[in-house]
Amino acid sequence: MKLRGIEFGPVLDASGARNFFGKGYPHHTWWGPLRPRFTGSTFVSKTATLHPTAGNMPSAMTDDDFMPRERFPRCVVVKFRGGHVLNAVGLTNPGLDVLTATGRWNRIPEPFFISVMAVNSNRKKRKEEMTGIAQLLEGRLGYLRGTVGLQINYSCPNAGLKSLTLEESERAEEDLIDEIRHGLDALGSLGVPLMAKFNVLMPIHLAKLVTEHPHCDAICISNTLSWGTYPNWIPWEEIFGSDVSPLLRRGLAQAGAYSGPLLLPLVAEWVDNARRAGIVIPMNIGG
Repeated sequence: MKLRGIEFGPVLDASGARNFFGKGYPHHTWWGPLRPRFTGSTFVSKTATLHPTAGNMPSAMTDDDFMPRERFPRCVVVKFRGGHVLNAVGLTNPGLDVLTATGRWNRIPEPFFISVMAVNSNRKKRKEEMTGIAQLLEGRLGYLRGTVGLQINYSCPNAGLKSLTLEESERAEEDLIDEIRHGLDALGSLGVPLMAKFNVLMPIHLAKLVTEHPHCDAICISNTLSWGTYPNWIPWEEIFGSDVSPLLRRGLAQAGAYSGPLLLPLVAEWVDNARRAGIVIPMNIGG
């Protein structure tokens, strides 16, 4: 994937697969020679927000690694038989000010992406957050221009953004497109490649409008799917043993979101339909 003259390679990590700075997580070392290897993939940081966000994964917020404190985080459920995962991490992070102040991103020599998201429950304030993200990065991306892109997350099901859930109304669609265009305008001033991130619930006709924005260089599809979505395709009760999310039974306030093999056919269908609809810009496809 080559964007604005920067070669990002053919395979991008899912955001956060290697934590904030590419070091990974403690469990990546447990398997010894069988540990996961990321050779050949492009690093994409864990999603950061303008202000600190507690989320549901207790983490060290004051060191250089920001590692989870729980050995087996209770906000993640893994069904190894079948490869199904349910998570409600909730964008736990110390905020962009702290992350950029470490200088760790400035020391990554090869091209990579920083993932960002505005998370206020109020749409107007989310737009203000995105403006704030642009202003903060403006003063701290100087060393990175030419090697970094921004992945703008508009699809995290665990952020609690009810106003980003599309309703069947023209006004809801207008509001969503207005917010996305604002983010692209704000971050476009940084002069780095921008990739808007959605899940397969994003209507293709709206995605096409986004891709026509002059600052939108690529899109990422798909983020996870909220608990209960696509019930005719994802047998939630069969996979997780109950019609109630196991994360709710663990005392979390969020039911979580799914990633796994049942997402792949939905993504493939979305991408096929997107190309047929005339979306021609590069797509980072996963999930």
